[in-house]
Amino acid sequence: MLPKDPEGRAKVRSFSRFHDLYMDPPMRALLPQVFGKQLEAGFIQERLSEINSRLDQLEGMIGGPWAAGSAFTMADAALVPTIFLMTNILPMFDAKGPLETRPKLTAWWAQVQGWPSTKKTLGEQQAAMAALMKK
Repeated sequence: MLPKDPEGRAKVRSFSRFHDLYMDPPMRALLPQVFGKQLEAGFIQERLSEINSRLDQLEGMIGGPWAAGSAFTMADAALVPTIFLMTNILPMFDAKGPLETRPKLTAWWAQVQGWPSTKKTLGEQQAAMAALMKK
């Protein structure tokens, strides 16, 4: 899931680090409210602003058709669960979805949903989301 060349490997790893350090944390910070804990409005707005900023950065980073270029890599695998959560959870906060106004991210998302390993993961996430919404 990593390219053979050093530059390609570094690019993929930079996506994973960007995800782990900058995209995932503000999204996860909103999850307590999804599970019933009331968060302060200012805190929510700060996280939403941060998420949108990071999504705009991601839009600029995508090398298409896959995140880091011409092949499915660890970069794509790292992004899938978080983009799924954002797609499903941001509207709960009356926020625009991650794909709005981001054509490269939208094209990537359409493609990655058809990748065999992500189909299974997304199916599991969809089932978990449906169960969560029933509660």
